[in-house]
Amino acid sequence: MKHTSETKWFSCDQCDFKTEQRDDLQKHLQHVREITWFRCEHCAFGARYKAGLKFHMESKHTPEEFVNWQKGDSCDFKAKEKHILKRHMISEHTSEEKIAWFTCDQCDYKTKQRDDLQNHLLFKHFKGLWYECE
Repeated sequence: MKHTSETKWFSCDQCDFKTEQRDDLQKHLQHVREITWFRCEHCAFGARYKAGLKFHMESKHTPEEFVNWQKGDSCDFKAKEKHILKRHMISEHTSEEKIAWFTCDQCDYKTKQRDDLQNHLLFKHFKGLWYECE
């Protein structure tokens, strides 16, 4: 599939979604209209739940002086979110023998983070499932 200047794009009037297929836009619109979106007043972010918008506001738009920083004991690293601090602690301050490694069943790859393994599988072993731009 080639993109040309003549490509007809179908765009959602409620978000940044766009597609070359009218049917895909129709499916997208059916889904979008069923959801009440909580919109950020500072950017294009939208959340399905009020708690998601609250989390977004705290993590992306809270001035640094008002952030409740998450800090560890091992170094000066700080994060706005606990899961970011946890990821840092595992990757930087946990000895190899104490780590529950995530291993690839198709090659020798191993990682300390589950989402890194998921990305590895997606981009290294499932390449044939993707459509590539010509």
